[in-house]
Amino acid sequence: MDNNLLEEFENDIEEALDSLEYDLPYEINSYFTTDPYSGDEVGVVEVEFDYEEMDDCVPGSWDEDVEEAIDEAMADWEGNYNWEDNKIICSIWGDDD
Repeated sequence: MDNNLLEEFENDIEEALDSLEYDLPYEINSYFTTDPYSGDEVGVVEVEFDYEEMDDCVPGSWDEDVEEAIDEAMADWEGNYNWEDNKIICSIWGDDD
C-alpha cells in the first residue's frame, strides 16, 4: 500500500461526508499501521466529530447519515469501519501483489 492509495481513500471519505445536506464539523487523520493478527499493512482514516461545534442545522440522525455515507464511500474498497467515542475509524487493506 502506498501514500497515493491512502490519499485516494481519504478523499473518498471526505467527499462522502461533504455531500451531506448540512455542515458537519470534523477533522480527518490518516496513517498506516500493521494488523496485529496478520502482520499486513493497513491504511486508516479516522474522522473525529466535534460535538461542541454542532449547531441546530445538524439533525439528530447525523450519525446514521454518516454511516450511510461511509458505506457508500467504502463500496469499492476492501475494508471496514467502526465507531470509537466521537470517531469513526475506517480501515483498508492493500493489495497482496
